[in-house]
Amino acid sequence: MVNSRSKGEIKALTSDLKKVLKELYGDRLVEIILYGSFARGEANADSDIDIAIVLKGSVDKFQELDRLHEETYHLALKYGELISFYPISQEDLKDTEWPLHYYIQKDGVKV
Repeated sequence: MVNSRSKGEIKALTSDLKKVLKELYGDRLVEIILYGSFARGEANADSDIDIAIVLKGSVDKFQELDRLHEETYHLALKYGELISFYPISQEDLKDTEWPLHYYIQKDGVKV
């Protein structure tokens, strides 16, 4: 079960996450977007934290997820949170015919 948390705790987590991702991806990182229930202000105690990671160039989602989990597991443990990553290329995110891409752009909050 996910812990109950404040906006301040989520802000601290996303701030720490941003540092790790900048180090991991460097200039390839375009932006980090919080989306889903937290971005819409509808999160509850069982909500995970949805993070879209927008990258330059092509993205192998499975390879990137492996890298992300390896580099960020300590943050999930530190904050007691389930973080769900969605690595995506800058170009693919523009395709709003995919509902998820549409909602990331519509409801997402840049970190």
